[in-house]
Amino acid sequence: MKALPSQELLCQMFVYDAETGKLFRKALTASHFARTKDPRGAQWAANNYNASYEGREAFTFSDKNGYRNGKVFGVLYQAHRVIWKLVSGEDPIQIDHINGNQGDNRLSNLRACSHAENSRNYSKKVLGSSQYRGVCWVKRDASWAARISDGRSGKISLGNYKSEIDAARAYDAAARRLHGAFATLNFPGEV
Repeated sequence: MKALPSQELLCQMFVYDAETGKLFRKALTASHFARTKDPRGAQWAANNYNASYEGREAFTFSDKNGYRNGKVFGVLYQAHRVIWKLVSGEDPIQIDHINGNQGDNRLSNLRACSHAENSRNYSKKVLGSSQYRGVCWVKRDASWAARISDGRSGKISLGNYKSEIDAARAYDAAARRLHGAFATLNFPGEV
């Protein structure tokens, strides 16, 4: 991970709206452009920047995975990482989007986490034989198998079930136990 700018610099450059998750650009001074190579000078660069960007939303580009990105003095960063540093002062190892929407950068939707915790909170992509996470059809047994990651690059078998829904519920029970707050469930409303 590339190092983020200092919290002080980010506070000078951006206003963060925690309710919407959006960053907005502040006016910059000539000192922010002291290293400019433009012959017109730092004050001209600051005036030009402010005329074009002051008050406008920043980090509006979404990449192919849905993460919002933007530049700070020509260097590309992900918005959620900048927001975390701006608010907490910490360089995060990883940031998890609790609801799984990578473009939702409201502070209530962000949490610092490890790589393992972040990998637990992903949405089910319907690619396999089941519509549910942690469930697959076992042709040999003519049943639905439930499995879950043990967090150490292995899978734990949770048994075979006649019903796809029963297998999905078995996965949910194990996910609550093993993944805690980072569990992504098939039936989030059930206890």
